Parts: sequence; C-alpha cells; structure tokens
Amino acid sequence: AAEWLERSGEREANVLAEHFDLGDASQRAAPWYLRAAQHALDGNDFEACIARIHRGLDCDRDRSLRGEMLALLTEAHVWTGAFAQAAEAGREALSLVPRGSRAWYATVAELALAAGVAGDADTLLDLAARVGAQASDGPTAEARVIAMTRLIEQLIIVGRFDAGEALVALLDAAPPEVSANPSTAGRIHSARAMHACFIGDVDANLHHVDAAVACFEAAGDVRNMATKQERAGYTRLDIGSYDEAEVMLRSALATAEGIHLANVVATAKHNLGLTLSRLGRHDEATAIETEAADLFRASGNRRMQGASMEYLALIELEAGRPVQAEVAAREALRLSEEPSLLPLNRAESLAILAQVLLARDRPPEALVVAEEGARMLASLGGIDDGEAIIRLTLAEALDAVGRHAEATAALEVAVERLLDRASKMAEPRRRIFMETVPENRRTLALAARWSSERGEG
Repeated sequence: AAEWLERSGEREANVLAEHFDLGDASQRAAPWYLRAAQHALDGNDFEACIARIHRGLDCDRDRSLRGEMLALLTEAHVWTGAFAQAAEAGREALSLVPRGSRAWYATVAELALAAGVAGDADTLLDLAARVGAQASDGPTAEARVIAMTRLIEQLIIVGRFDAGEALVALLDAAPPEVSANPSTAGRIHSARAMHACFIGDVDANLHHVDAAVACFEAAGDVRNMATKQERAGYTRLDIGSYDEAEVMLRSALATAEGIHLANVVATAKHNLGLTLSRLGRHDEATAIETEAADLFRASGNRRMQGASMEYLALIELEAGRPVQAEVAAREALRLSEEPSLLPLNRAESLAILAQVLLARDRPPEALVVAEEGARMLASLGGIDDGEAIIRLTLAEALDAVGRHAEATAALEVAVERLLDRASKMAEPRRRIFMETVPENRRTLALAARWSSERGEG
C-alpha cells in the first residue's frame, strides 16, 4: 500500500511513513518520518514534530539520517523550552552529522541557546572555537553566520564578552551576500543588538532589534519575529518607554501563545511584569511575574527563572512590600550561584538584595552585598542589564553607613556611566531614559542633592 501511495503521488509524508512502518519496511519509513517531522516544525506543530522524529529514530539504522533527525529534534525542543532535552539531542547530533555541514551549524545554533540557558560557558566556548575553525566561504557560509550570531548572544549573556567579541569580528568579515536572505539578516541584527546592549549603546540596540523584527517579518519567519518583538519590548522597558513596551510585549505574547512558543511566552510575561509595575499596576505585575518564574522553573531555564525573581523583588519593593521583596531577592541570588555560576545574574541579584536591605534599614548588611555586586561588575567589564542599579546601590549603601566620601566617589562613577549611555541616545529618548527609569532618576537626583548639601558643608 505504501508503494502504491508513493507511485500515486501521495504528498502527506506522515501517511507514507506510517504505511511503510506498518508494512515492516522501517528503513524506507525513516526518511518519510524525517520529512513529516520537518513539515510539522514548519507548521509550528512541535509535539507532532517530536513524535514523528522519535518514530523515525525507532525505524532508522542509518547513522547520517539519525544525525539529521536529532538535529531537527534539538530545534523542536528549543522552541518548546525543553532545553535539557535539546542539549542531549544536540550533543549526539553533532557527533553524527558531518562537521561544517548545514545540519551541523544548525545544531550548533540550537545547542548554543540550550547551553546559554544552563550557564554552560565551557560548551559555548568549545562551540565557538569549532565554528571559528571552519572555512568562512562556500555553500555553508550562511549557516556558519547563523551559528555565530546565536553564539555571540549567548556568550555575552553568560559573561564571556571577549569570546563574543572575537565572533563579532568574524561576523564582520563574512561575505556580504550571506545577509541577502532577510531571515539571516534578522539574526545578524539580533546579535549586533545584544552586543550594543552590552556596551551601553542604547540607540544602536534599538535600531538593530527593530531591524531584526522587520527582517523576520519580511521573511515570513513568525517564530523569530515573535522572539524579537519580545526583545523590542524589553528595549523599551530598559529606556523607560513603558506604554510602548507594554504594547510590544503583549503583541509578542499573543503571537507566541498562538503558536506555542513556551520560552517566548515566559520571557514576554517576565518583561511585562516589571513594565506593569513601572506603570503603577503592582498587583497585576506580581501575578504575571510569578507566572513567568513558574514557567521558567518548569522548563529548567534557571537563568531566566533567576531574572524573574529579580524583577519580582523589584516589583514587591515598588509596591511597598519589602519582606516579600527580600524573599524573592534571596531566591534570585541562590539561583545565580548554583553550578554553573551565572555571573551577570549574580551581579544584579546582589544589587537588588542590597536595595531591599536598605529599604529594611539594614545598612551594614546591604553594604557587604552591594560591594560584592560592584566587584563582580568590575570583573565582568560590563553588563547587558542592571549596571545602573549596581552602581547606585553601592553609593547609597556607603552613604548609609557614614562613608560619605567613598559614597560620593561611587556616585560620581554612576553618574559618569549614566551620562555616557545617555549621550548615545537621541531626544526625546535621552530625556525619557534619564527621567523615567527609577534608578537613573534617583542617581541624578541624589547627585544633585549631595552636591548641594556637601558643597555647602
């Protein structure tokens, strides 16, 4: 029956796969299961994709076909937020598919995200070295660029900025024709946005993330478009454009929920939580941020679970609930310190905990924590998020224990860094950034007050 269907031009790959399977022709069923799985992935039916791959794996004895199936399985697991399963499938896939092939690069890209979520810097560095050693031209040049973009983002997130910078240099040297595909161009913009975010170039970050959304939309790539819509919403949150951030995040959330992008749903809710708090809707913010933390916990995304607990601490603090804020801040810090260490998370978690301790009138404890956060920031050389609150908190904690000269010096550095970031922004964005973001507004207000008070003294 399977052969008759095949001769008759049957187009439904899963029908052919199942008929060959039932007809004890498993070797002939396997490639049809692979094709059926790809069709399911293209249609955003991740459960069907995963089920079909497992059926195919049960049928296949061919090492190369197994590698292709596992490469596809890695991508499907990433989109569902099952990062541990993605990492397991990805590692086996890399051992089976030819190094430097399209499937190999595609697996590197997905495995990079799974490793980044786990804070696995060693895997990321190993993948970066392997990609960097491959030829930069030829038929797989575009696939290599895509893998590099994902590695750049994750290396920066886990605090290995130098390794990310090295890949940015390779990206700059890539053949210009690789960006002709709008989907590939979107990935390049995404990596450049993360790089700009880390170095504090807000306008460049906004430009690249908005360009990424437009590229993915032009490519008809709904999954990546939703992912970057969420990131575009976050960039608005970061600069204080809260109304705009809410609109973008809700749009990304609706798209992601419609096609079951679990990690994008969780991330959109995470950033929407703090956005709502900044708009004064604290109870709503607490509820949605708690949902995000639960989703990250369920998927094993410890890095983002910790980030959600950081935001929950800030939300509770802004709502006037310092006891609950301390519980959330300590959980965020605990998550950042589990193996493998998440240095960027830890630096910000320390600062937020110090803020809570200051609010609870415990300055000596706050100072110990704030100083550790500042030391971690210095060791990292920069951070993609949270630098302003780390520097402000150190100054406030020093002042609270009577070390006024050191507090003034720390605040001067905070102001200098803040003005440097603001100088890269155009109006009216610069004014919104300085006047609306709480830690920025407090930094400038405190500097003005101390200058007046201590100048007179």
